[in-house]
Amino acid sequence: MERERLVSVVGGRAVKYVGLKKPSQIIPFKGNFPLLEPYQIALYNEAIQNTEKLEDLSDEFQKATEKGNRIALLEEGFQRYLESYNISVDAFMKMKNTDKSDKLMNWLNHDCIDFSQLTIK
Repeated sequence: MERERLVSVVGGRAVKYVGLKKPSQIIPFKGNFPLLEPYQIALYNEAIQNTEKLEDLSDEFQKATEKGNRIALLEEGFQRYLESYNISVDAFMKMKNTDKSDKLMNWLNHDCIDFSQLTIK
C-alpha cells in the first residue's frame, strides 16, 4: 500500500493543523480556517485513530486531512529551507516583513512552488 494513502501517515501530519484558525506562523496561507469546526475535532481524532486508508474516511474528514497534510508538508519544507540558512523559526519571526517575504519567495522559487499553492481550497 502506498504510504501516503495511510491515515496514520497523512492524518498524523494533518491533525496538528485541521483545528487552527491560523495554520502557520511562518507561511501566509489563504483559505477558510479552521479546516474543521471545534465540535468536529474529537470525532476527527477518533476517525484517524481507527481508520487505515485515507479513502475510508468520510468525505469531509478526507478533504480536511488532505488539506492539513498539504499545510504540514509545505511548513516542514519551509522550515528545512530556513534551517539550511541557519535561520530558526524564532529568528525568522523576528525578521522585518520585507526580509521574511524575500525568504518566502526565495523558498517558493527554490522548491518550484507556485504562490497560488498557499491558497488552501
